[in-house]
Amino acid sequence: MVGNRVGEWIFGYNRHVGKCSIFDVELWGILDGLVLLQRQGYNKIVIHFNSLQAIKGICDSSLVDSNFALIRRIDHILSHVEHWSLRHVPRKKNRVADCLVKMSINKKKDLQVYDSMPR
Repeated sequence: MVGNRVGEWIFGYNRHVGKCSIFDVELWGILDGLVLLQRQGYNKIVIHFNSLQAIKGICDSSLVDSNFALIRRIDHILSHVEHWSLRHVPRKKNRVADCLVKMSINKKKDLQVYDSMPR
Protein backbone atom coordinates (compact mmCIF):
# COMPACT_ATOMS: atom_id res chain seq x y z
CA MET A 1 0.00 0.00 0.00
CA VAL A 2 1.21 3.48 -0.78
CA GLY A 3 -0.05 6.33 1.38
CA ASN A 4 0.51 10.03 1.65
CA ARG A 5 2.19 11.89 4.53
CA VAL A 6 -0.75 11.29 6.85
CA GLY A 7 -1.24 7.65 5.87
CA GLU A 8 -4.19 8.10 3.52
CA TRP A 9 -4.51 5.63 0.63
CA ILE A 10 -2.93 6.61 -2.70
CA PHE A 11 -2.77 3.15 -4.30
CA GLY A 12 -2.10 -0.47 -3.49
CA TYR A 13 -0.37 -3.20 -5.41
CA ASN A 14 0.49 -6.88 -5.36
CA ARG A 15 2.18 -9.47 -7.53
CA HIS A 16 2.02 -13.23 -7.81
CA VAL A 17 5.68 -14.31 -7.67
CA GLY A 18 5.26 -18.09 -7.70
CA LYS A 19 7.50 -20.27 -5.60
CA CYS A 20 10.30 -18.38 -3.89
CA SER A 21 11.49 -17.51 -0.41
CA ILE A 22 9.55 -15.15 1.84
CA PHE A 23 12.59 -12.90 1.78
CA ASP A 24 12.42 -12.69 -2.04
CA VAL A 25 8.69 -11.88 -1.83
CA GLU A 26 9.46 -9.05 0.61
CA LEU A 27 12.13 -7.64 -1.72
CA TRP A 28 9.80 -7.87 -4.74
CA GLY A 29 7.23 -5.90 -2.74
CA ILE A 30 9.71 -3.12 -2.05
CA LEU A 31 10.99 -3.09 -5.64
CA ASP A 32 7.50 -2.98 -7.18
CA GLY A 33 6.47 -0.13 -4.88
CA LEU A 34 9.58 1.87 -5.71
CA VAL A 35 9.11 1.39 -9.47
CA LEU A 36 5.49 2.54 -9.25
CA LEU A 37 6.44 5.57 -7.14
CA GLN A 38 9.29 6.47 -9.47
CA ARG A 39 6.98 6.31 -12.51
CA GLN A 40 4.59 8.70 -10.79
CA GLY A 41 7.40 11.16 -10.02
CA TYR A 42 7.64 10.81 -6.24
CA ASN A 43 11.03 11.95 -4.97
CA LYS A 44 10.63 11.64 -1.19
CA ILE A 45 9.87 8.14 0.03
CA VAL A 46 9.49 6.51 3.44
CA ILE A 47 9.20 2.74 3.26
CA HIS A 48 7.32 1.15 6.16
CA PHE A 49 8.00 -2.54 6.13
CA ASN A 50 7.39 -5.43 8.48
CA SER A 51 10.47 -7.47 7.50
CA LEU A 52 13.56 -6.52 9.47
CA GLN A 53 15.54 -8.97 7.34
CA ALA A 54 14.58 -7.14 4.13
CA ILE A 55 15.45 -3.77 5.66
CA LYS A 56 18.83 -5.07 6.82
CA GLY A 57 19.44 -6.63 3.40
CA ILE A 58 18.84 -3.29 1.65
CA CYS A 59 20.89 -1.30 4.15
CA ASP A 60 23.80 -3.78 4.03
CA SER A 61 23.79 -5.81 0.82
CA SER A 62 26.82 -7.81 2.02
CA LEU A 63 24.47 -9.63 4.43
CA VAL A 64 22.54 -11.31 1.62
CA ASP A 65 24.09 -13.08 -1.36
CA SER A 66 21.19 -14.98 -2.93
CA ASN A 67 19.06 -11.85 -3.47
CA PHE A 68 21.81 -9.53 -4.63
CA ALA A 69 20.15 -8.75 -7.99
CA LEU A 70 16.90 -7.59 -6.33
CA ILE A 71 18.79 -5.57 -3.74
CA ARG A 72 20.98 -4.02 -6.43
CA ARG A 73 17.86 -2.95 -8.37
CA ILE A 74 16.34 -1.46 -5.19
CA ASP A 75 19.60 0.38 -4.42
CA HIS A 76 19.71 1.73 -7.98
CA ILE A 77 16.21 3.22 -7.71
CA LEU A 78 16.89 4.64 -4.25
CA SER A 79 20.06 6.31 -5.55
CA HIS A 80 17.83 8.43 -7.81
CA VAL A 81 15.44 9.46 -5.03
CA GLU A 82 16.03 12.81 -3.31
CA HIS A 83 15.15 11.52 0.17
CA TRP A 84 14.29 8.04 1.40
CA SER A 85 14.21 6.09 4.62
CA LEU A 86 13.24 2.61 5.79
CA ARG A 87 11.16 2.04 8.92
CA HIS A 88 10.04 -1.16 10.57
CA VAL A 89 6.30 -1.55 11.15
CA PRO A 90 5.02 -4.62 13.00
CA ARG A 91 2.87 -6.90 10.82
CA LYS A 92 -0.14 -6.45 13.15
CA LYS A 93 -0.21 -2.72 12.34
CA ASN A 94 -0.15 -3.28 8.60
CA ARG A 95 -3.49 -5.01 7.93
CA VAL A 96 -4.09 -3.43 4.53
CA ALA A 97 -0.76 -4.73 3.22
CA ASP A 98 -1.64 -8.15 4.61
CA CYS A 99 -4.96 -8.05 2.72
CA LEU A 100 -3.19 -7.14 -0.55
CA VAL A 101 -0.80 -10.06 -0.13
CA LYS A 102 -3.66 -12.50 0.44
CA MET A 103 -5.40 -11.18 -2.69
CA SER A 104 -2.39 -12.17 -4.84
CA ILE A 105 -2.20 -15.78 -3.63
CA ASN A 106 -4.85 -17.19 -5.98
CA LYS A 107 -4.02 -14.95 -8.94
CA LYS A 108 -1.43 -15.90 -11.52
CA LYS A 109 -1.06 -12.37 -12.86
CA ASP A 110 1.92 -10.08 -12.71
CA LEU A 111 1.79 -6.75 -10.97
CA GLN A 112 -1.72 -5.52 -10.09
CA VAL A 113 -2.38 -1.92 -9.03
CA TYR A 114 -5.50 -0.93 -7.05
CA ASP A 115 -6.86 2.61 -7.04
CA SER A 116 -9.12 1.99 -4.06
CA MET A 117 -8.60 0.22 -0.78
CA PRO A 118 -9.79 -3.41 -0.66
CA ARG A 119 -12.59 -4.13 1.78
